[in-house]
Amino acid sequence: MKLAVLLCDTPLPAVVATYGDYTSIFHRLLSSSSYTPSFTLDPYDVVSANSYPADPTSYDAILLTGSKHSAHDNDPWIHKLVDFVRTTASSHPQVKLIGICFGHQIIARALGGDQACVVNTAGWEVGPTKISLTPLGEKIFGKPGELVIQQMHRDHVPLLPPGFHLLASTSIAPVQGMVKFMDGQEDDVHIFAIQGHPEFIEPIVSIIVETRGASGILSKEIVEDAGKRKDMPTDGLLVADSIWRILQPSK
Repeated sequence: MKLAVLLCDTPLPAVVATYGDYTSIFHRLLSSSSYTPSFTLDPYDVVSANSYPADPTSYDAILLTGSKHSAHDNDPWIHKLVDFVRTTASSHPQVKLIGICFGHQIIARALGGDQACVVNTAGWEVGPTKISLTPLGEKIFGKPGELVIQQMHRDHVPLLPPGFHLLASTSIAPVQGMVKFMDGQEDDVHIFAIQGHPEFIEPIVSIIVETRGASGILSKEIVEDAGKRKDMPTDGLLVADSIWRILQPSK
């Protein structure tokens, strides 16, 4: 199976030094699933290199990573990314789309308009967080009730784009996950997006929290609260399982 990963950021140097860039981090996540087939992961730097697949249909799926940038900003590279997602979704529906955090928000903006990604006035979600699953979310993730997933966001998706179905929510972020099915095929997902970071393990989140706390991006209270929850078991592997089931619906 052939996947493209659109690199929407570079992790902090301390993260890269130990865990690699997002290509390495996602390869590790996707390789950890019992559903993992033989696959390749081709990186494209959409921020500084303006690099995209020349032929999206040469891939089974395209994954959009997280980012420190805001998906509602009007930087030229963000507009190009939004346009790419919109065009790929409409013109090449055989190519599945996977969005993680910033990628989730970009998909919402591309297919739901500029109002589909905004700053959350309720504040940040940081660290392991329980997300409440809808019945469809329980089916997609194969777990009843809730997931625990690493979070690192203040922007969020306040409403579902047209044609999407809700997977999960929290008290301050109503769209924690969403899917859109292939036309007329409610057992075959075309687009999957999630607000959390299934690819992040605890040490990565701790580095980000410490760095953002030291710079003042995160308040002392947020840093302390995240620290209290940092050792909670998380369900990133279940999300990896779900991604592969989506990419291999016959399995």
